[in-house]
Amino acid sequence: MLKERKQQFRLLAGAIVLLVSVCLGVVFLGVTVANQLEEKEENKTASQGLTESTGKSAVARLVSLPPQQRATNLDAFASGPKSREQYRARYLLASDLIQQNQPEQALNHLEGLESDYPVLASHVVLKRAQAYQAMGDSAKATAA
Repeated sequence: MLKERKQQFRLLAGAIVLLVSVCLGVVFLGVTVANQLEEKEENKTASQGLTESTGKSAVARLVSLPPQQRATNLDAFASGPKSREQYRARYLLASDLIQQNQPEQALNHLEGLESDYPVLASHVVLKRAQAYQAMGDSAKATAA
């Protein structure tokens, strides 16, 4: 009889260990799936934001046009109210003006742009340096 009780106890202990293992596995699997779904949703949101910020932008659509054709539209956006479109237009217009050897006008469009639109800050600084270099002011180009 004692032997039977020991055998039953071992079976019960084994069943409990198995049950606890299954429960922990289910919890771990649930957490993993939840994390993957959350990460997938974050990636989806980020890619939608990128599409909205570039793909649907009126200024972004002008990039494919030659500088002379887009200048009028860019001027209109650049002189409009402060917005992403205005910041992008100012940057693109400044780039075009530097290429057209009009660095003074380019600097006007770049003024304060890195603080208005921090996403482009490093590019704005580079364009400012290029404008100063085109003006022949190496000291300001280096300082920019």
